[in-house]
Amino acid sequence: MNRSSMVTTPAFQYAKKCVAAYKVESVKLFRLVLFNYVFSNGDAHLKNYSLMETNHGDYILSPAYDLLCSRLHVNDSDLALKDGLFDGDYETESFKRNGYFAYDDFFELGLKVGLNEYNVINEIRCFTTSEKAVESLVNRSFLNAEMKGRYLKFYQDKLKRLRYSSMNRRIE
Repeated sequence: MNRSSMVTTPAFQYAKKCVAAYKVESVKLFRLVLFNYVFSNGDAHLKNYSLMETNHGDYILSPAYDLLCSRLHVNDSDLALKDGLFDGDYETESFKRNGYFAYDDFFELGLKVGLNEYNVINEIRCFTTSEKAVESLVNRSFLNAEMKGRYLKFYQDKLKRLRYSSMNRRIE
């Protein structure tokens, strides 16, 4: 089995099994996993990824919910997914070297769940090029000054990780 046809993590495995339009919905699921990582939602466990039945009797990814920066409230993990990004004890070379998820990990995840390289790069790029918009939204939020600072620090840390490639892949 080549790496582009391998499906990893229970969320993607279940989606591949149940969703006829997996090619479309897997991009959305990948984006949601990226979002939860970048915005420090360590509470994004498997029950926060759901499917809903359409009027035609097929299934699609439900709208995202429970989106928050849980790190503001508790010192939790980078990902609430039980095995991290990959099923079992698999770790990318990047993770083995750095001890954290970076560009290469998400790049490999995207390929493993069946996304084409263009979609993987494009989805990651959406997160690595939105810094000013995110900062503007956080600064306009109702968080107090201390919480805004903490939120932006967590965000900047994840952004720095996501922009790092130990394989020297072109990021932006």
